[in-house]
Amino acid sequence: MGYAVYVDDNFHYQDEGERYKLGDFAAAGEALAAARKIVDDFLRQAFRPGMTARELYSAYQGFGEDPFIVSDDPACVFSAWDYARERCAELTGTPLAPGTEEPAMGQNSADISLREELEEVYRAQVRALEEKDPEAFLATVYGARGGTEAFRGRFGEAAESLLEMMPRLEKSDFVAIRTGGDDLAGYYLLRRDPPFASVCLVRFVKVEGRWRITPDSFACSFEPKEGEDAVGRARKLVETEAGLRLERPAPEEEPPTAPPSSWNEAVQATIDVMAYGYEVRIAINGATIPFAGGKSYSGRLFGFAEGGEPVPPAVLMAGENQIGVDYRRTGDLGSTLEIAVRGPSGDPVLQFGPVSGESGRLGAAFRLPGP
Repeated sequence: MGYAVYVDDNFHYQDEGERYKLGDFAAAGEALAAARKIVDDFLRQAFRPGMTARELYSAYQGFGEDPFIVSDDPACVFSAWDYARERCAELTGTPLAPGTEEPAMGQNSADISLREELEEVYRAQVRALEEKDPEAFLATVYGARGGTEAFRGRFGEAAESLLEMMPRLEKSDFVAIRTGGDDLAGYYLLRRDPPFASVCLVRFVKVEGRWRITPDSFACSFEPKEGEDAVGRARKLVETEAGLRLERPAPEEEPPTAPPSSWNEAVQATIDVMAYGYEVRIAINGATIPFAGGKSYSGRLFGFAEGGEPVPPAVLMAGENQIGVDYRRTGDLGSTLEIAVRGPSGDPVLQFGPVSGESGRLGAAFRLPGP
């Protein structure tokens, strides 16, 4: 009598196209052990200190795998979801009542379908960054500009820093989805970086029937107490925190740029900023960068031609450059302010933070190689 183990994907529930065969086994015990290992491997990877059984099981429901056994042996019965429920309670030390597989927060089938659509776009953007594919990346971005050869040539460098800032869905907790009409949606997730947890808002806009991600993000951080339901607290913040309010993106405007003829593209750098819970004003060589804080920002900078004036993004000089930062905290104790300027090689030439003060002014010099 044989035992075949197949594996479905919870993210693509009931989609046989996502199914694969793990293998054939001669004994029931071997097949059961293989199926249990699939579930255990995911739960160990997804588990983080302080999680409740419900939070861990919710992560498994959304992104884990669902192994099952095909056999003529009526005694060989295995339910991955039941096993996952038991293991979640064991790993977290918290109870998990039967029926937890029902959609949370009263979600109906339309809510679940929307969540799947948004997550697929988000994953497509992550894949585009991993594969450094500028065309695939732009296909996921709302209001994408920069489809020029210059953008494509620099995309590989930007992709790495963007990828570092993007929370991975499989390592985050789903919190909620909010909508504004049929063409605006906000996906809220909880990212944990002990001792803090951050509620992140990713905005989506539907254009010509396709969801796209706005090139910004918003977050609110807090320090969970031991045993606290962090997802429950995150959902309250979604309802009460002004910085997490779902708002329609402002009408697109062309970013302030200097005429290309006044750029010195031989002098380049990237500026990366994390300013959750901070208002900031950043000036390089006297020119103010168009970023006011409250979220993350990454932008490409260039040199300005000799005899010209610095106008973003052409604000750099070969040799010594001056940067000034004015900041004021507007968020809670989990607020974060970090700034890095990376040279053409990708290595930092200047770093500030993490800053913990209420307000202040920072200034420094950094050097860039010449043409």
